Amino acid sequence: MGNTTIASLTYPELNDGPNVPRDLQELAEDVDRELYRPFPCLSTARPANSPVPLRLGFTIRETDTGDVHMWTGTGYKFLYNTSDGSSGGIGGGGGGAGGAAGAWHSGTTQSVGTSNTILSWPTEDTAPGSAITRSTQSAGHKFTLNEAGLYAISANVYFPVGSAGQRYLQIMDVAGTISYDAMVQYVPTASNNAVINKLALTKRFTAGTALAIMGAQSGQTTLTVQSLRLDIAKVAA
Repeated sequence: MGNTTIASLTYPELNDGPNVPRDLQELAEDVDRELYRPFPCLSTARPANSPVPLRLGFTIRETDTGDVHMWTGTGYKFLYNTSDGSSGGIGGGGGGAGGAAGAWHSGTTQSVGTSNTILSWPTEDTAPGSAITRSTQSAGHKFTLNEAGLYAISANVYFPVGSAGQRYLQIMDVAGTISYDAMVQYVPTASNNAVINKLALTKRFTAGTALAIMGAQSGQTTLTVQSLRLDIAKVAA
């Protein structure tokens, strides 16, 4: 007996004895096992569209990343991530429909000056899927979006009582040269009350984008702030 390249379906070869009922039963049992699950493979060994063309909608789950992809006729399209290692439906594991969702905060304070300061988010509350990678950048953290898609980002930062001036919070590239259309500016009252600056952004990013949450203020040389909450989620491919 022989086996097909992709799904390892059984078929009779020329030197096998003829037995049509047996051959059809073995084929049916092979197909039955494969019908209701994505095909498992490594991310580096996805089934190719040659020499046997893939059917439209053919779905795989990468066993090393947990990512689920569907063949569109021209390439694989990311669907979602199953971080628990299963091949469940959309929303299974930690990925949701977009494939990744992470949350971070800082239990300690950090100093923010009058120029853009990359904020630190050292405590991971929710581990993201493979689409998002956190790493250090200067004294803070950057977040690399490894996959193209639509991302939702929100951040809360506590600015304590300080001298008169302004408080800024924005999402930028790690060089501090590109603002991603989200900035919150707060002008304290005469009593210079403490404030929590909140920002939110939903935007489509290209793969490889590295962003940071920048804080800044005016009125004093430095101001000690606390990074309360950062959420980044890939909500659509």
